[in-house]
Amino acid sequence: MSAPIDHFDAALMANVGGEWQKMAKIVGTTLVDQLETGVYQTSDLLLRARLVALAERGDLDWRGELWWMQKCELRLASSSAL
Repeated sequence: MSAPIDHFDAALMANVGGEWQKMAKIVGTTLVDQLETGVYQTSDLLLRARLVALAERGDLDWRGELWWMQKCELRLASSSAL
């Protein structure tokens, strides 16, 4: 059974803070958290796409190349970090 497209958003947002960090780190941390449950549920590409969607929606600030994990940094949106 497939989960809704936003199923992993809460896990991703839990790994984003108020300081800039590489998208690749957020994705990697989320994958490691998932592996600790013993169930591999998704890929890095899906998690990247969800972070892009969250950034485009305004939940996250971003700088760099949004679709390139190694060249993009993210943080909680300035309005939500206050």
